[in-house]
Amino acid sequence: MQAQTLKDAIRVFDPRKTLDGEDLNEYHTNRIPNRKEDPAITKLKTQLFGADAQKILFSGHRGCGKSTELNKLALDLEESCQNLLIVKYNVTDVLDVFDLDYSDVLFSLAYQLYHKAETIGVTIDKAVVNAIEEFVGDVTRDVEEIKEKRAGLGVMFQKLFVGKYQQERLTRKTVRKQLKPRISRLIELINSMVVQIKLAGYDALIIIDGIDNSPLDIGKNLYGFGPVLSMPDCTILYTIPISVVYSSEFTVIQQSFDKTVILPNITVTDPDGTQNEDGVSIFSSLSERRMRPDLIEEDALRYAIRMSAGITREFVRTIKDSCVEAIVRGGDRITCDDVKRAVADRKNDFKRMLSKKTQYVALKEVHNTKSIYINDEDIRAEIPGLLHNLSIVEYNGDIWWDVHPVVLSILESMDDHVR
Repeated sequence: MQAQTLKDAIRVFDPRKTLDGEDLNEYHTNRIPNRKEDPAITKLKTQLFGADAQKILFSGHRGCGKSTELNKLALDLEESCQNLLIVKYNVTDVLDVFDLDYSDVLFSLAYQLYHKAETIGVTIDKAVVNAIEEFVGDVTRDVEEIKEKRAGLGVMFQKLFVGKYQQERLTRKTVRKQLKPRISRLIELINSMVVQIKLAGYDALIIIDGIDNSPLDIGKNLYGFGPVLSMPDCTILYTIPISVVYSSEFTVIQQSFDKTVILPNITVTDPDGTQNEDGVSIFSSLSERRMRPDLIEEDALRYAIRMSAGITREFVRTIKDSCVEAIVRGGDRITCDDVKRAVADRKNDFKRMLSKKTQYVALKEVHNTKSIYINDEDIRAEIPGLLHNLSIVEYNGDIWWDVHPVVLSILESMDDHVR
């Protein structure tokens, strides 16, 4: 429902919330004017069904709308493909992205696949269920709560993933010790379930969201096991941090996967610094869907759009924080000064992240050249991290890069101080 007051808008503009369910229909905005969907999503759909058992990497800046687009993709496919069993989950619901291992991902995949098949009434052969139950019993034999209660495979899986695996590092360490030597067996059991699902008349599509929230080092290590992650005999879409895509290791990583699709940010400022009216229109529509247009002044809205860097979550966060600023000063609509105060807080966030001289040198070089290809090796090494923390943003078309406008304001104030 469209917010009628600034207090209502604070709830509607929640940067932590991914659009799903009814919110998708109410708030989802087309990312490209006069297009039903982003070309990246069209490409993704085509690739998913271009051949059997595709393994796709899906990337983009944090907050650019990947999860929302994946939710919409899953919803559209559920409505249009009746013979498709879609397993979509976010690893942050069952795993710890700051302590993530390839074996965790495959084990959670097995759990989610079994759970979804059971939920929609697909019968898994008893011999296969018994084999999986025995396997889960073996790898959790040192986990007391699981060891003491053998109440069926579904309950064992649920106790492990819902109750312990995400919260307890010791449980993860204990299970990994037993799981890794048996990883080939786990893949065999996953493939056995896939066969059972096919016999029931379904093709399996697994969408694993949230891996892109993991730190750069964990992401590189995880996808270093690409040959193992690509072994299940069904189509799988993995999210991957954009910083890993730009790391030196990615040349090897991508060899294990069929395609990498990057969801671009929305261009709100052209390379010459002028505002891109198509991009402005997209965010204006997003704002109007969520709150009454008269709750924000036109110049305030355009400034918030400009400072968002074309990243949906950045825009949503800025509007929410601006609502707070307006309410605190006793206003009933957002002014440009409210947005500027909200942006100042975001500026402090970036200042805390940027502490190295080489980072600032890299940022200036990128802003001046609109490119990330820097000759100096030490300076170039900063690029993946700066992409990861949104200090550098990628734009589509004839691909180019620039510094996040909030970060650019830091650079400009530094230059003014030097002068």
